[in-house]
Amino acid sequence: DHQSLLLSSPSLARWVWRNGGWKSLEREEDTWHRTGDRARACDAGFSVLGRERDLIITGGYNVDPAAVEQALLAAQLESIVFGVSDPTWGETIA
Repeated sequence: DHQSLLLSSPSLARWVWRNGGWKSLEREEDTWHRTGDRARACDAGFSVLGRERDLIITGGYNVDPAAVEQALLAAQLESIVFGVSDPTWGETIA
């Protein structure tokens, strides 16, 4: 229920540093900038859910560590949730 957050604006940089060099953003397919954030539409427009790289991919499922932390907090358990490399599942939740 989330999507990658993309931005487009005349005020965005025309050049970016990628892979050890400057890349022009003049081409039309580059007019949208991927922020690396996950977002969901809401009444206010959108809400940012967190970074895409923070998702834990375990057994083919995308697990949001913040959602796991919220569930544990609801059970009155404070926690920090993160992924740990696993040979079978790709990552496991720790």
